[in-house]
Amino acid sequence: VTTVWPRAQVNLYGSHVTGLAIPSSDLDFVICLPAVHKNDPVITPGDLEGRNAINESSQKLLSRRLKAESWIDPRSIKVIERTVVPVIKVSTKDARAKLDISFDGPVHHGLEAVDTVNKLLQQLPMARP
Repeated sequence: VTTVWPRAQVNLYGSHVTGLAIPSSDLDFVICLPAVHKNDPVITPGDLEGRNAINESSQKLLSRRLKAESWIDPRSIKVIERTVVPVIKVSTKDARAKLDISFDGPVHHGLEAVDTVNKLLQQLPMARP
């Protein structure tokens, strides 16, 4: 991630952070990009982009880069973009971990949900598996 976006922050959220994970749970990551990278991809070339502007989402760019990583099973990479929160699903070559990678945005509430779930678990400890 940081080779593509050096100032990006990668945060783990979801069941592994709240302690509610089961053995088959995936790892949920959210990538927080600096404001300059949060704009939508270019659809038509503008004055600065020229005729060769790339119309590629952050998800597609990252999935393309992940294919070259030696620890990733490139056949496992799936980009799901037509959802409220687009996600990249990927598995490691040894199949020991499944990752869901998303990007922070106005409708991404994964990090806030961790706080809410942890507060609820303090009030209702019997809810833990």
